[in-house]
Amino acid sequence: MTRKPPQVVVVWTDAIDRPLECRLDEAEIKAKVKLRYGRETSGLLVYKDEEVTVLAHDFDPAEETDEDQRPEVGHFTAIPTGWVTKIRYIERGPQKPKPPKEPTNAA
Repeated sequence: MTRKPPQVVVVWTDAIDRPLECRLDEAEIKAKVKLRYGRETSGLLVYKDEEVTVLAHDFDPAEETDEDQRPEVGHFTAIPTGWVTKIRYIERGPQKPKPPKEPTNAA
C-alpha cells in the first residue's frame, strides 16, 4: 500500500506583475519593487526536485476492498523550488481533545 504523502507548509517568495509603462531609462527604478515574501501554501508534498515543488490538496485513499486500486491525489500547486524559502512538516497523528479550561476566580 502506498503511504499518504507528508502534510507540509511551503513558505515561498512570489513573483509580481506591475502593469506600468515608463521610459526605458526609468525601467530599472520601476522594476525595483518589493517581491511578495512569506507566502504560505499548505498541502501534501508529492514531488520536489531542483526545478519544482508540487503540493496536492486532495487525497483519496484506496478502497480496502480493491487490491489493485491505489490512492489518488489532485488539485495541485506547483512552486518553483528556487522560490521556496522553507518547508515545514506538519506532524500527523491522533489528536487528543484539549481539556476544558477551568474557570478562574478573579477576586
